[in-house]
Amino acid sequence: MSPASYAPCAVGLHVCGMSEDGTEAVTVLNIPTRTAAEAHRLFYRAKAECQIAGEEPRSLVVDLCLGANEHGADDFSMSRQMLDRLVVLAAQS
Repeated sequence: MSPASYAPCAVGLHVCGMSEDGTEAVTVLNIPTRTAAEAHRLFYRAKAECQIAGEEPRSLVVDLCLGANEHGADDFSMSRQMLDRLVVLAAQS
């Protein structure tokens, strides 16, 4: 995996998907936060609004990152169509 294509933030939300050829995970978006508490609040709000229900297609994974030893502390799947909503939630936090 190329470090340039997969680079999660230290503290915040990391959105990843698959490369075009489907062989590796790639970073789609990082939403860094100032604190782990802020990351938790945004993550659980985003999960409540953006998580895929049932059998919908899952194209992205949102990871909760809480520092070097806590990457991927929690995660949820969402569709690419919800990416704009996630950005709006981040701007509101």
